Amino acid sequence: MPGIRDRTGNVMPESNVTRAAIALVTLCIAAASLSHAAGPAPFIVPDEITMPSGPDGAAINLGKALVTETKKRLPHNVGNGLNCSSCHLGGGTVALAGPFVGLWGVFPEYRARGGKG
Repeated sequence: MPGIRDRTGNVMPESNVTRAAIALVTLCIAAASLSHAAGPAPFIVPDEITMPSGPDGAAINLGKALVTETKKRLPHNVGNGLNCSSCHLGGGTVALAGPFVGLWGVFPEYRARGGKG
């Protein structure tokens, strides 16, 4: 077995590998416990006046249109007369009503059932 090499290319002794693995697991557990202890993040919907111009603003506007005009803009993706905003109230800006606000910090999320993130 070739062993695990350090940054300089030298083979690390098993005791160092074990210590590194334990340190990594400890760090992951500590990080996970800190993230749960912090509590929920504040629900802050950005004002539309803060929307950037240029390609980023155009992408945001397109996303908003796809959410509020889903049946019209994506007719082959909707099997009924509903829009995404039919369930995601206010275009996904209402707390506890299927919000999209803050999802950039949560996703992508690994789903074991699908086997992909």
